[in-house]
Amino acid sequence: MRATPRLLASLIGTLCMPAALWAAPAGDPASKQVPAPATPAATGDALVARGKYLADVAHCTACHTADNGEAFAGSRPMGTPFGTLYTSNITSDKETGIGNWSEKDFEGALRRGVAKDGSYIYPAMPYIQFTKITDDDIHALYTYFRTVKPVRQVTKKNEMKFPFNVRIGIAGWQAMYLKKARYVRDTSQSADWNRGAYLVQSLGHCEACHSPTNIAMAPKKGQALQGNVVDHWFAPDISGGQFSSIKDWDQQQIATLLKTGHNDKNQAVVGPMQETVDLGTSKMSDIDLNAIAVYLKNQPVQTADKPGKKNESLTVAERTDGRNLYAENCVTCHGVDGKGVAGIAPSLVGAASTNGKEPETAIRALLQGFEPAGQWGVMPSFAAVYTPQEIADVTNYIRSSWGNAGTGRVTTSSVTRLAKYSDLANATVESALVCPSAPAAALDATTLTQVKALSEEPQQEATNTLVKGYKARHPKIANTEIVTAISGAYCRTVMAVSKGTLLDKQKRYVAFTGTVAQAITNTPTTK
Repeated sequence: MRATPRLLASLIGTLCMPAALWAAPAGDPASKQVPAPATPAATGDALVARGKYLADVAHCTACHTADNGEAFAGSRPMGTPFGTLYTSNITSDKETGIGNWSEKDFEGALRRGVAKDGSYIYPAMPYIQFTKITDDDIHALYTYFRTVKPVRQVTKKNEMKFPFNVRIGIAGWQAMYLKKARYVRDTSQSADWNRGAYLVQSLGHCEACHSPTNIAMAPKKGQALQGNVVDHWFAPDISGGQFSSIKDWDQQQIATLLKTGHNDKNQAVVGPMQETVDLGTSKMSDIDLNAIAVYLKNQPVQTADKPGKKNESLTVAERTDGRNLYAENCVTCHGVDGKGVAGIAPSLVGAASTNGKEPETAIRALLQGFEPAGQWGVMPSFAAVYTPQEIADVTNYIRSSWGNAGTGRVTTSSVTRLAKYSDLANATVESALVCPSAPAAALDATTLTQVKALSEEPQQEATNTLVKGYKARHPKIANTEIVTAISGAYCRTVMAVSKGTLLDKQKRYVAFTGTVAQAITNTPTTK
């Protein structure tokens, strides 16, 4: 799935990414109050490597690399309510990039939102958070970008509406909302907590997406990380309050999700957060991931934390329609209980998309679907299968079932509006295949890997080998359950993403089910 244009609040990182140091920098007033521990300064190749790491965890690639473009060459469109911005070239090219910038120029852009020529930078650059970055991290980033291959590419002209195309107005915005200060350690907290706080609040700039914003697109005071609609997706509440989507998670589950995109609660990242994991958090060290998890699980509870607007009760007819639609096309992957199947489909129970304040992510998942990612199979697009009313009905049903308490009633108008921003041209599947479900215990990692490696029309010999190994690993599973597990996994991970019409796919899937049955006959259970 290709990422859509970014909202003004910035989509460089949809969750959290780390930096290398958490202490206040030497020379900053805060460092005189709480001295930073002595850290050997990196030099030479080590400094460049450290800068590259910081660029990865700050997710610079996401905004400064256009689709199919050169790394960091810019001109990636960022959608805003006021027009379209195009990101700048930050390669070492001296004419169109930042090759002739001094470190002071570089620092001014990141911390103060002012370019080398003195022009004000739109707050799509999260300098509200970057102002807290340490001097050492600024130096490492600058050193790394000096080594980035120069690419001559003039940045596309912004397409902003009047008066937002007048940059001098940003000076007033900065005067109101940009508080220039380094990160200050909290001496009442542990080293891990402080490190995590620094990562979340500065270079990781989690608040740029996860904090509610006011009419000026600035973070609302006292509501950090309480969720926000960004680029027509919902970045969930990850605060320390009672409505947080991670309140029932432990530290390891948070760290694992950031590393792999899923965790043992059978939850998965979707939409822009998938890109954040792929390009950012998956590259983090375990120490950094753990620090973020420590901080997120031990944040100060903010009194402003509150649920979204209470959802209206569904009528009997609406709930029946939603339940019937779910049974027709969703239950085979996500189960009657909504808990999904590890390795096939994530759980819908307690998920941020189905239990959060806003329904955008759940609606877009149904509209455009997702290609297989990590351990997950395909999520088909239902844009051509369901009417807007049907998508609204099934979304409302999912967000109010199995204990979910998603707020914000979904209407046909909200579905139609979000369809404009969904990647329908590249919808994963034109319709859902009728794939059988299987319990998680029947779908071990080896089986899933082997099934995904099969061709669209696997030979009988290959299927024999697959079934033989499966029976050795699962000697107590009945033959009918073997057929269900292997053919169901094949249906979702291979057939659903193959080319051809839906009828062709269904025929090939049925044929494969026959090869599995024959393989069972060819490999009798050993007594």
